[in-house]
Amino acid sequence: MRILPFLSLLTFFLAACSAAVVDPPSAAPASAPTPSTAANDSEFIRTSCETTLYPELCYHSLAGYANAVQQDPGRLARVAIGVSLSRAARMTIYLANVSRQVDYSADHRQPWPSTTASLSSATRWTR
Repeated sequence: MRILPFLSLLTFFLAACSAAVVDPPSAAPASAPTPSTAANDSEFIRTSCETTLYPELCYHSLAGYANAVQQDPGRLARVAIGVSLSRAARMTIYLANVSRQVDYSADHRQPWPSTTASLSSATRWTR
């Protein structure tokens, strides 16, 4: 079912938010920030995703945003929210389309028994 990936991302988001709230940045003296490399940024996302129910799905969903996240839990949480919202919106559209197709199918399936009965009686009349 397609809702499981969404739930996994939502779980990741909640874990990332709780990590950001529980472990806020310390008030350490200002020092020159260490340059963030793409490998370190990706590894940060991979490590963060290890706490989720579906770590590989989490990582593959968020790895493309490594440069935007730059090892910042708050940014990671915001990106995870954005990805989750985007997927939720797509899921809503998908379910609406499926629902419409089921309704359309049900509307067009209903006349068949009466049509079949009419054809059966017509064949009896033509004998």
